[in-house]
Amino acid sequence: MTDKITEFKTVENPFFMESIENGTDLETLRYKGRGEAVYADGRQVLVRSCHDALVSCDNDYGRMGILLVRRNAEPARGYLWSLGGFFDRGVPTNTSLASRIKGESGLEVNEESFVVLGHIRAMWNTTPNKEAEQKKLPLGIDDTGLLFYAKSSGGKLNLDKLHDRPKIITPGMYTTDFRESLHPYISMGMDRAIPLLK
Repeated sequence: MTDKITEFKTVENPFFMESIENGTDLETLRYKGRGEAVYADGRQVLVRSCHDALVSCDNDYGRMGILLVRRNAEPARGYLWSLGGFFDRGVPTNTSLASRIKGESGLEVNEESFVVLGHIRAMWNTTPNKEAEQKKLPLGIDDTGLLFYAKSSGGKLNLDKLHDRPKIITPGMYTTDFRESLHPYISMGMDRAIPLLK
């Protein structure tokens, strides 16, 4: 792994909160589009926020583990990764992330089960926006991400086209060699998620 990784200190019990001002009409905050120029161009000029989840579920042998999937899209193409993506504007975090998980995997999660595992700011060389260079927009991706643990509460695993090769990693499978094969964002999350399976 050639990435430069900076690990920041945290207090013993850091907090994550969501604040919605009284009287805020969340519907007016929502952006209903996907893939339009404003969405693609925005990613090239703003630091975008993502939420991801390491989801616990049973494997074929009834053993509890953490689902990892291979990404087929940039960034992180080819990596074993968590489920999730951009926050849906104007949608509470747990609802937005649960919707992403269901859309990407077919799995339902208990929205009350979310536990914050960590945070990343990731700067990638890849530029999914095909028109960025001709529009003279900055290239690459600069995203922040919150990583959660979540418990699967049903549904049938059915991955979308952006993900394949699902692996349910049980505690016994999470060896030092396997850990070192993962991106640090995922391995540090797994270090915190595996104990939550008990």
